[in-house]
Amino acid sequence: PHVAAICVRGDAESDLPARAQSLHWPVVEAMDGGRRVRATRSPAGVEVHLDGPPLDRTADASSDAPSDSGGWGALDHIGFAIDTDRSDAEVSFHRTLLGLRPGPVSEFMDPAGRLRSRVLQPDVGSLRVVLNIAVRAPGVPTWTGVNQLAYACTDLLERAEALCRAGAPLMPVPAAYYDDLAARLDPAPGLLARLRRLGVLYDRDDEGGELFHLYTPLVAGRFYLELLERRGGYRGFGAANTPVRLASQAATPWL
Repeated sequence: PHVAAICVRGDAESDLPARAQSLHWPVVEAMDGGRRVRATRSPAGVEVHLDGPPLDRTADASSDAPSDSGGWGALDHIGFAIDTDRSDAEVSFHRTLLGLRPGPVSEFMDPAGRLRSRVLQPDVGSLRVVLNIAVRAPGVPTWTGVNQLAYACTDLLERAEALCRAGAPLMPVPAAYYDDLAARLDPAPGLLARLRRLGVLYDRDDEGGELFHLYTPLVAGRFYLELLERRGGYRGFGAANTPVRLASQAATPWL
């Protein structure tokens, strides 16, 4: 299994297919749930459907909580695995067609080498993309495409309780992570104990915004799911927790 395509939506005034053609990104027909849609491909080979229904401009895209009252919301962000030699072209695709601003490059060590990560975000809107470039030794295979689907939710700790009760396959978190977390951010003892029991990762920014998130193991070695809750205006992506995720997913059997 893999993520075959993504769909993007603009406001009612947007015409993404026409914009793609004007920028010389090739537009082709694709099938989406039995209907024909116009699509293009990013330089990394990700199929991007451009005919999503218009967004409601009155929706508050800056809200911490997803609009879905059932607890699960829309995608918070999407991760792409890309080749090193396609990095500039991929940034150009997202900047010119989708209006995303590239942020600085962050670098992490993982068991197989290094990971370079770059977040792209819009000035207005909710589409957020993380470009991931794996730097490997010669001969070590890599793959490209969608490698992360991060869903927003309300009350992540309650969602985690329900997932644990249902026996959902979640990424294990080493005990040493919580020892380090206690020294680094000093969360309340009761909260720390609950995070440890549920395998939830935690981050807090300088303004007091908080991130609660958990992961699945890799699915077929290709992608993984993240469930997250942002509180208090947190706008980061939990970069401090990335080394733990990389190590744990590398050591955990695939789904």
